[in-house]
Amino acid sequence: MTKLVDYRTFFVYYDDTLYDENRAIEKLKKYNHIESISPFSSYLIPMTANDYIADDKNSSFFLLGAQGNPIDVYKGKNLSSYKSDEKVMICADKFYPYQDETAYDTSKEDVRDLTNRIGEMLPLSFINSKKVEYFKLIGVYNAELNKTNGNLCYTNFDVVSNLNLYYQSDFYNQKEARFPIIMVVDTLNNINDTLVEIKKDGFYTNGAVLSINSEIGNEIINIIGAITTLICILTISIVIFISFRDYRDRKKNFGILKSMGFKNKEISMIYYYQTSYQLILSTILSIILNLIYMLIFKKLFISKYLIFNGMNFELSIFSIIISTIIIFVISLSITFITNISMNSKPIINMIKE
Repeated sequence: MTKLVDYRTFFVYYDDTLYDENRAIEKLKKYNHIESISPFSSYLIPMTANDYIADDKNSSFFLLGAQGNPIDVYKGKNLSSYKSDEKVMICADKFYPYQDETAYDTSKEDVRDLTNRIGEMLPLSFINSKKVEYFKLIGVYNAELNKTNGNLCYTNFDVVSNLNLYYQSDFYNQKEARFPIIMVVDTLNNINDTLVEIKKDGFYTNGAVLSINSEIGNEIINIIGAITTLICILTISIVIFISFRDYRDRKKNFGILKSMGFKNKEISMIYYYQTSYQLILSTILSIILNLIYMLIFKKLFISKYLIFNGMNFELSIFSIIISTIIIFVISLSITFITNISMNSKPIINMIKE
């Protein structure tokens, strides 16, 4: 998800006593680790999806300027395969022209599946304009996976700029207006160094278009880590308590087995297998319930309220291995202790207890 170009895209402002827009753009292009520099007019333009126009529906969406590979395309091609002035675009596979608070609800009837329309020329229009602009759909991306809305399509910077200067020339040609410059850094790792460098020459920014809130994320991770540790301690304590209580309640049965000729080692192995079986079933059930909890927590809390898109919930193989080792260590420890207890008590005492 962090491959999304918005995490590397910045609105850069400049000191107008040192630069005009053209000089600022030329200066920024000289820095290392900057993938592209474009005027503000190349950032986005609202368009109408003519195929989806209806009297009772808003069929508008945003055409975003980009370059190269702005988002992971799982079917079709990316912008890097075409010239900068070609009218091509990448859209969400589950395309929904107008989004509200149900941005991620891909089950809605109005959602259109564009996966089978790759290669087609789609008719678009600027808002309230009768002129039709034909764009070739070259690829699709998964909006839900990238945590973006289904009403965002990507095309080249030059295409967006040309459209804005044609349809909104009065706005972008204002002499007194001062617009920021669109800067895209090549990788997330180079963002901090790049921002420090450009600041020395009179440039500044308010942050990326989309940012990963690491402070909130770290707090959440710490809280979840503390809760997980506490749950692990309580779980192990409860398992040990229940196991020993179970052994105490079954002493009479073990005494009868000993009187029938079973050796302590054989009885301990029976108890070991029973304990391990119970622990394995408990672990499998806890993993299933934990996955359900994480999915609910992520959908209802993280994605909607904290907007911390950098946090991924997943089932770790390492955690499963550690849990398995803990299960067998606990089972062996309990078996060892019960074996010592059976050796230290006569059969008659075990039957009486």
